[in-house]
Amino acid sequence: MSRSVSLFLFFATIGPAAAQNVAVTQPSLDALIAEIRQLRFAIERSNNVVMQSYIGMHRLDLQEGKVARISGELESVKSQIEGLPEQVRQLKAQIEQFDSLEKAPNSGNGPSAPQMAGMDAVKQGLRIQIEQSAAREQQLRTRETELSSQLRVEQGVLDALQAKLDGLEKSLETPPQR
Repeated sequence: MSRSVSLFLFFATIGPAAAQNVAVTQPSLDALIAEIRQLRFAIERSNNVVMQSYIGMHRLDLQEGKVARISGELESVKSQIEGLPEQVRQLKAQIEQFDSLEKAPNSGNGPSAPQMAGMDAVKQGLRIQIEQSAAREQQLRTRETELSSQLRVEQGVLDALQAKLDGLEKSLETPPQR
């Protein structure tokens, strides 16, 4: 029986003491709930920023590729345009060579009648190539204008994406508001 009395006294003294340690007041419970809400808000905000950053980085990569492709195509068109005057100059020089052969004194070394007809056909072909070069240059210049305009637009999109990512980066640097 003394054992049961001892246990009774033990639980009688520990019970109220334990209840006093665990007792939480309403203000401290409200503060704990508020802190949990702030933590949840911070986690949600962080997850949102991370997701936006991931999407923004992917779009930025795609846009950089687009700008690089257009820029490369523009450089190719410019290079082709730069090469056309030299091609036309060479074609004109060939025509002049044929003209000088035709005008050379006919001292037996000059071209015969069939050779003259062949030279006229070649000169005509060279003149056609010069006209085609002029048309090609016009097409290339039109394409150059289109690509330059497209490059400006795509560079603007790239700059806007970069600015958005910069804003997200700054939002990570500022602590969440309480």
